Amino acid sequence: MASAWRKEAASMTCHVVLSPGLGVQRRSMGPVSSAATRRWWPRLTRSLATPCGTCASTTRTASWPARSSPSPRSTWSAPWRSKHTERAPPPDIAMGHSLGEYNALQAAGAFDFADGLALVQARARATARVPGVMLAVVGLPQHQVREALDAIGTPEVQIANFNTARQLVLSGPSRDIDRVRPAMHLAGARLTRLLKISGPFHSTHMAPAGQRFMPAAQSARV
Repeated sequence: MASAWRKEAASMTCHVVLSPGLGVQRRSMGPVSSAATRRWWPRLTRSLATPCGTCASTTRTASWPARSSPSPRSTWSAPWRSKHTERAPPPDIAMGHSLGEYNALQAAGAFDFADGLALVQARARATARVPGVMLAVVGLPQHQVREALDAIGTPEVQIANFNTARQLVLSGPSRDIDRVRPAMHLAGARLTRLLKISGPFHSTHMAPAGQRFMPAAQSARV
């Protein structure tokens, strides 16, 4: 009976791939030593103009998003490539947050590593021209965050991510985020933290970047 149950459970296994976004990058996050991936590192290094193992420092993240974006994309792609060849079937579910969406699309077979890298480079060049920052706010529900934003009059600051009921991320110009941060603490926030990225991602401020990225997206081989 137990053996039959295990076989039935195995047949019901759902293979899920989940990739994070740009904020996870750190110094020396790569390279990955696998034969399936090693042949791509020279191209990646040329795109970064610095070795991949050292490119994702905090300073470079803040100052050079057009170069730092390919690093987490490639590093999180590498384990998938080392375990599954391009002929392997796609996962049952592939999910990604922000930049991780490109890894999810690759895992699902939408495009290969080279085409994904080209898209990420184009995305990074487009978004690098949009000034702004992101601020994580922990300990306040959405309605209190909105009330605090309305009270200090910062319409340029938008709620970009709803991570949990009491963990939200704000996007906006640096000067406005600087005004918002102490207001969040006065409203009762337990913690606020600037994300290690240089741009107001997941907000309407990125609309111009979307227009600049459109030609690359439309010409991609998907």
